[in-house]
Amino acid sequence: MKIIIGTKNSAKFNRYKTILSQMPNLEVLSLKDIHITLPIIPEDGMTAEENASKKARAYAKYTGLSTLSVDEALYIGGLSPEQQPGTNVRRYKGKELTDDEMLNLYLGIIKDIPPEKRTATWIFAICLVLPNGQEFSEKVELYEKLSEHPSLPIIPGYPLSSLIYSPVIGKIYRDFTPEEESKRLRPIYKKVSKIIQAAKCL
Repeated sequence: MKIIIGTKNSAKFNRYKTILSQMPNLEVLSLKDIHITLPIIPEDGMTAEENASKKARAYAKYTGLSTLSVDEALYIGGLSPEQQPGTNVRRYKGKELTDDEMLNLYLGIIKDIPPEKRTATWIFAICLVLPNGQEFSEKVELYEKLSEHPSLPIIPGYPLSSLIYSPVIGKIYRDFTPEEESKRLRPIYKKVSKIIQAAKCL
């Protein structure tokens, strides 16, 4: 089964390629492996689920291949509903932020939030769309914290990994070992595996 990971973010591609590579009989492709001009898919959905579905459907349509897309939303404790990043984790006031801009923005956002309220709820919306249009979706929520003392240097494509603190592991995500990262991603792996298996059973 050939499957495209529907993202142009190389860090995100590598994360989900690692997850998919643990599953048998999958050939994992990036958008760069598809030698056709692909349109820019606006991520203007109100939820992570809408954005994941929109990207997966579009890329499956244009490539004719099964496409997995994962979109994320972030909700920070201590912020009002109007202040929440939500699906605009990397976009601020209509601007796509660089890694450095993103890190500095979130440091500014959390500096006035008491540490005990500085929680980070991540929503990972996972969507697989087959060439025939059939769609499979799952959702994972991770509960972590944000540190005002970043661990540097930034991981390219994942600047917030310098701020995300896991109470379970006791480290900032930037400093995880491969085994610790695998532990953090295990709930996502299980959901991705579930929808891949469902698709293979058709």
